[in-house]
Amino acid sequence: MDELGGLPMKHFATKIAAGAAVALGVSLLSTSAFAVTALGNLDPDNAGSFNETVTAGPVDVEATFDLTMEAITALSATISTSLKSAYTAGDLELFEGATEIAFEPLTFAASAYTSSFTETLGPGDYTVIITGTAHRTLGVGGTVTTSSVPEPSTWAMLTLGFAGLGYAAFRRRKTNMSMIAG
Repeated sequence: MDELGGLPMKHFATKIAAGAAVALGVSLLSTSAFAVTALGNLDPDNAGSFNETVTAGPVDVEATFDLTMEAITALSATISTSLKSAYTAGDLELFEGATEIAFEPLTFAASAYTSSFTETLGPGDYTVIITGTAHRTLGVGGTVTTSSVPEPSTWAMLTLGFAGLGYAAFRRRKTNMSMIAG
């Protein structure tokens, strides 16, 4: 009887076949589209974008970014497809660490699934996640745009300016009324 490493050849061939089946099964299961893009530090008045091509299967496209100061942050996602049936809609989600801050479902219109929202975010590390199921190869992309939050002194000056304009209009109206009466 032939032996290899102390095992009968028949037993050894069975082990190799089982290992190959497991490896094939793992490779078939790993067709989900998982991608992470690091956008880095997005200071105010900055933008970052990400684009991935995904194959059929679960979609989990992530982009990470961090802010060093408070910023108004606009997030958007687009999944390009002319066929509504090519993708089962998921969500556009925003996390700070493990805490979900906001999410918006992706909806189909014309030739793409889209979603967007705007949040005012403080300093921290954030993750944007696009989920769903692709039924064929698709392009998944998104943008993160930040802009400065006005400082309290800016709001105070704006309020004083509007108050001054209101007072000037009031005085002008009062002067015009006294000229008509007199």
